[in-house]
Amino acid sequence: MNKPTILVCLQCGSTEPDANGCKVPNPKAAALARDVRRLLAERHPAQAAKMEVKLVRCLVQCDKPIAWGLRADNLYNYVFSEGDDPQVIADLAARWVEEDRDGCMPARTLPPALRKKLRGRLPPITDE
Repeated sequence: MNKPTILVCLQCGSTEPDANGCKVPNPKAAALARDVRRLLAERHPAQAAKMEVKLVRCLVQCDKPIAWGLRADNLYNYVFSEGDDPQVIADLAARWVEEDRDGCMPARTLPPALRKKLRGRLPPITDE
């Protein structure tokens, strides 16, 4: 099973095409991933040891400045856009990985800065 992962989209917010017509990576994505990784390790070391932060190609939020998500096989998975505060992301990810309810976080319990930026939630797959 894969580790729970914070995904940061490389292409959201990018408007420049490369030679093949694909978007070039948004430099803000790598900086956000780096900052989230650092803050997670500083503020939540136990959870940081259980998680990864990865850059990914597309979270289908292309017109937004940046998109990110939370992904794990056995937890609810989330996609957010426009929330680029690394501290908020690190704190939420630490809470998500420790939730009792399979990582389910009702929208009303999200930090106010993220409530209207939730773009999708997928439940874990069960054998039922």
